[in-house]
Order: sequence, then C-alpha cells, then structure tokens
Amino acid sequence: CVLVNSSQVRVFGVSISAPENSRNTDGISIFNSKNVHVKGCRIETGDDNVVLKEGSKGVLIEDSVLLWGHGASVGSLGENKSKGSIFNVTFRNIVFKGTRNGSRIKTWQGGSGNVRNVTFENILFDKVKTSLQIDQYYCPSSQHPG
Repeated sequence: CVLVNSSQVRVFGVSISAPENSRNTDGISIFNSKNVHVKGCRIETGDDNVVLKEGSKGVLIEDSVLLWGHGASVGSLGENKSKGSIFNVTFRNIVFKGTRNGSRIKTWQGGSGNVRNVTFENILFDKVKTSLQIDQYYCPSSQHPG
C-alpha cells in the first residue's frame, strides 16, 4: 500500500503479508501525505512494516499488529543531500511482534531536515530486537560500495 501526495486517507482493516525473508517489501509506505489514518491493520513483511517518508504530517497509526520486518520507520530523510521533514505522527495501540526494530528514525549523512512531534502510546514489544533506533548516518547495505 503506497500513498503519495495524498490527503485525508483512511486505511482500515487491511492485511498485508510477505515472507519474513523477502527484501524490499514495505507494507504501508506514506510519502508527502497528510492527515492519514491507519487502523486495525495486520502487516507482515520482510522490510519496513510501516514507513513514513519526507513531507508526511498528521499521521495516526493505531490498533494494528506489525510482524517480522523492520517495524515502523520514520525516514529516511536527506538522501542525496536533500532536505525533508516529518511531523505530527502518532503510533497508538500497536503490537510489534518479532520485528527487528520497534521504531527507527533514519537520516542520511549530508542531508538536512527534521522529525518533530512523534508520539508512541500503549505500545507492546514482543521479541523485538531493538525498541527504538535513531540512525543519523543511515546508508542501507544495498548502497555500500563493494
């Protein structure tokens, strides 16, 4: 499910499933969108279960279960020295089960921008490797030379 340049979107009761070891299988991707409400979803992926990219604001994700995958990612921001921002995001009543991360905030080296007002309420981590990761020098292995 990919939302790009969207406004006033509701994603309710959606199930997304991909094998645990599958690459580049983001569940819900939100790019430059505002006033997005995701509720009652079950997302099983091999990559980001939910990812918010630059320009996203006013996003509420609630009453959902995220399995396997990388959890909920905010960013990455600043790729190719660009500027980006994400703000007013709430994760409420979320179960992270067996994910690599609960949430992570990712920014590329050399870029600029900000992440503001991200709230986590009533979150359950079950067999999650890292509950919160802030990576200010993000560069995925697929981008490493050699």
